[in-house]
Amino acid sequence: MFFVLLVTVMGPTIFLLTKNILVVRPWMMSGKFPEPAIGWPILSDMWITVVGAIISWGLNAFLNKFTWNFYYRECKEKNDEEVRVAKTQKMVDNTFRSIFFTVASVWGFVLGFREEYFPMAIGGRGDFTHMFDNYPSCELPAGFKQYYLGIMGYHVFMLVYHSILEKVRHDYMETMFHHVLVISLFSTVYFLNFLRFSLVVLVMNDIPDIFIQALRVVVETNYKRLTVFVGYCTIYSWIYFRQITFAYFIYRSLWQAPNIFHGRTDIQATELITVLFTLLLFLNTYWLTLLLKALVRYKRHGDAAINELQETDNLKQKKK
Repeated sequence: MFFVLLVTVMGPTIFLLTKNILVVRPWMMSGKFPEPAIGWPILSDMWITVVGAIISWGLNAFLNKFTWNFYYRECKEKNDEEVRVAKTQKMVDNTFRSIFFTVASVWGFVLGFREEYFPMAIGGRGDFTHMFDNYPSCELPAGFKQYYLGIMGYHVFMLVYHSILEKVRHDYMETMFHHVLVISLFSTVYFLNFLRFSLVVLVMNDIPDIFIQALRVVVETNYKRLTVFVGYCTIYSWIYFRQITFAYFIYRSLWQAPNIFHGRTDIQATELITVLFTLLLFLNTYWLTLLLKALVRYKRHGDAAINELQETDNLKQKKK
C-alpha cells in the first residue's frame, strides 16, 4: 500500500513538472539571460548518458570476469550450489557499485568543495543560500556536465540491469520505483538547470551508497565482525547524509529559495521538485528501517536472521 501511494503521487508530479519544463526552457533560453560557460542543458547532451550507461555495463562485466572466482571461494554458502552462485553474483555486482559510488563521491566533492554554495555539512566551504544565485545563468565547475550525465548513465544501466536480470530480488518493486524516481529527478533537474543543487544532492546520497553496497558484499562472507563494522558505518552515514542533512538541505534550499523565476507565478517547479525529493526521503527512511532491523537481528542471532540484507534468499522458492 505504501508503494502504491508513492507511485500515485509520483506520476502526476512528473507530468506537472514536464509542463513546467516546457514553460521554463523558452523563458530561460530567450536571450534575456547570459548563457553559462558550459552551455544550456539540451536534449542532445544525453549522448553522455548513453556513453555512461555503456561504460557502466563494460566495467561491471570486466569486474565479473576478474573477481568471480575470488568471491566464489569467499562465499559462506557451501552446501547449495545454486544459492552459492547467486550470492557470488550478488557480491561481484555490489563490489562494482561500491567502487562506482566511491569514484562518484570523490569526483563530486572535488568539483564542488571550493564552490560558494557547497555547504560545510558535507565538507565544503560555502553556504547553500548561494545555491540559486544568478539563476538561470548559474556557473558550474568545468567537467560538471560529464560528471552529472555520466552518473545518470549509471542509473539508466542499473534500471535496465534490474529489469532484465534481477527479478528474483525480494525488493524488486521498491528497487524499480527507486530507479524510475532517480532518473526522473536527474532529467527534470537537468532541464530546469538546477545543477548546483543537484551536485550537492548527489554527493549527499552517494556517500552512504559506498557502505551499503560494501555491506551487501561482506554479509555473504564469514567475516562477522567486519559485517557489523560496515553495518554501523552504513547506518551512521545513512542517517547523517540521507536523512538529516538531505532533508534539511532540500527544504531549506527549495522552499525558502528566493524568487528564482523573476516574478513568474505560472511556474511551480521548485514545489514539484520538492515533492519528488520527499518521495525519495520516504524511500530512504523505509530502507533505513529495514537496515536497522536486519543489523540488530544479525548481531543477536547471526546468519539465521539476516534476510533483509540477503537479496537472494528467496531464489529457490521463486524458481519452484
